[in-house]
Amino acid sequence: MPAVMRAMDVPRRQRAYSFFGCGEYMLAVQSIGTPNTALNVAKVLELVLHDGINPATGILSGPLAAGQECKKLQDIICYEELEELLKTYLTFFIEIAGGFEELVYDVDGKEAEFLQFSCLQDDCMTRGRGMLNGGYRYLGGTVETYGNITLSDSMEAIRKVVFEEKRCTLQELVEALDCDFSGKEMLQQALLDAEILNDNEEADEIAVRLHELICQTTRNQKTDTAGFFPGVLINNMNVTLRVYWRMPDGRNAPSFCQRQQPLQRTG
Repeated sequence: MPAVMRAMDVPRRQRAYSFFGCGEYMLAVQSIGTPNTALNVAKVLELVLHDGINPATGILSGPLAAGQECKKLQDIICYEELEELLKTYLTFFIEIAGGFEELVYDVDGKEAEFLQFSCLQDDCMTRGRGMLNGGYRYLGGTVETYGNITLSDSMEAIRKVVFEEKRCTLQELVEALDCDFSGKEMLQQALLDAEILNDNEEADEIAVRLHELICQTTRNQKTDTAGFFPGVLINNMNVTLRVYWRMPDGRNAPSFCQRQQPLQRTG
């Protein structure tokens, strides 16, 4: 309840708190829990390690594609700088998600007011408006995130193997990832040996920091018309969004992503 109160600016005496779907919240007959966007945060790390180039498509994405200045991999000299760069990318994509959800509300309010359903909702009849065109008292949306622990495990493996033990450079790590660890089995084993088990304080702290960044950035997308919730979800999207290649936690690429080399940037 406190999280819903903060996201939607509603008082505790509000009695309509409701679950909606697999991870969303809404106020029954006073709001809607969608629209949603889905963000594979493990994929974001893959983009960071390739300076914004998606290895599966060769297309530049993220802050650099938008003309924003940010560091490249060759500029990183310590783990803390890598984590800050990751946070820059995460913030970029979450802000896009917030803007998209606001656009959905704007277009749907004009093109699809759902008048019949609106008759059953609080305020819509009194205000004489469809639920998405000023009828609803509150609007909400969710930024669904997937791969969160894969992300934090991978960051801890990088911190330990690259920066603490200095078994390889960041560039050498990327080269190993790009060939799916072929001929790089010793490095892969080192990453696996750094596997993050329960009660690993370093891994837990990384997971908490990244989670707090995701939550706060999502909440910052709140507008005058809508409040947004972060979601850490486990559903079929964990399969359909598994479009990253190999990851620094030592995992190999899924079979449907396996190529000998990533695509190079075109255009």
